[in-house]
Formats: sequence, C-alpha cells, structure tokens
Amino acid sequence: MEKKKNKKFLTILFVVIAVIYIIYTIYINIAGNYSDYKKDSKLYDPAISDDRVIARFSNGNDIDVLINNDDVLEMHSYSVSDADGKKLYKKIQKSYEEKVVFSKDKITDKSEFKLDKEEMQISTVLAVRLDGRNKELKRYPVSGVTLDPDIKNLKIDDQKVEKVIDYKYGENTYYIWYYSNLKLKNNPYDTLHEDIDISW
Repeated sequence: MEKKKNKKFLTILFVVIAVIYIIYTIYINIAGNYSDYKKDSKLYDPAISDDRVIARFSNGNDIDVLINNDDVLEMHSYSVSDADGKKLYKKIQKSYEEKVVFSKDKITDKSEFKLDKEEMQISTVLAVRLDGRNKELKRYPVSGVTLDPDIKNLKIDDQKVEKVIDYKYGENTYYIWYYSNLKLKNNPYDTLHEDIDISW
C-alpha cells in the first residue's frame, strides 16, 4: 500500500515538474519575442543616437537612414509614429547593401571605384525587388556610393538622382546617391538588369 502511495506521489510530482517546465519554456519564448519586439520598436532617433548615421530622409510617415556600418553603406527604413508626444521609430527593413566599402586611407587608384553600368543595373534591380516585397513601405528607396563626382548627373530610367551627399571620410570624399522612390519603366520582377537605362 505504501509503495502504491509513493509511486502515485512520484507520478504526480513528475507531472507537476513537467508542467512547470513547459510553462517556464513558453514564458521564456514569449518574453524573448516581446523583448525583441520592444527592441525593434523602441523610441529611437537615428540622427541623434547613432554616430554611424550619414544622413536621413523623411518620406511622410517613414524615413530612410543611411549608415556607415563598419565601412559598408547600409540603408535602413523606419516607420514613424507618435507615442505620448514622442517619436516612435520602428524598423521596417534593411535594404540591399552596397558592396563598395569606405576607407579612411587615401585612395590614389580610383579605377576600382569607378561606376560600372552593369553592377549598378544589377544592384538597382535587387534593391527595387527587395523593397517591392515590403508592402508596408510602398515605395522603392535605392542608394549607392562612389568616388566619382559625376554621379550628380545620374539618371536611372530617365529619373534624375534625388540627392547626392558629399561624404568626407578619412582622406577621401565619397558621393552617396539616393532615390526615395525609384520607379523603373518596366516591372522589376519581369525585366532583366540590362533593360534598365542608366547614365551619368
């Protein structure tokens, strides 16, 4: 009789421990996801709190932030809303990254930094396709970087470049070009990169 009681007690104890473990695991997962959500939706002014920021551009209810992230140009998009009189910035996405890196050292041979039409066509299609998947953004921001000041004459499918930033970094001046909403003539999902008309 005593053995049966002990066996029953151990069974109940095992079930209780198992239930507590399951509840704890669920709580940890929910708390972790909530923490990630809060981190991604925190009150955050990119122009003030991040020294990597090169520039930011307001586009109605969202902004694009150009960042020098470990010598690589990145563009991050945020939705902007008001929360108790403060600005709430929620990251929508990180756009296609330029593979050209910044360098603080003086670059004397600029040949490798010259604009390549095919590379620009490919990166433009990739950027527009990426942003096209994001229904929350509803526009196609595109940016890039070069050492060539002639980028100020850039046209993509007859659309003039919207902004060009002279970015002094170390011994070099870079030219960062930006479109808030690049509209290609053809559907970017159907067109080949060589069908995009690029000139500067």
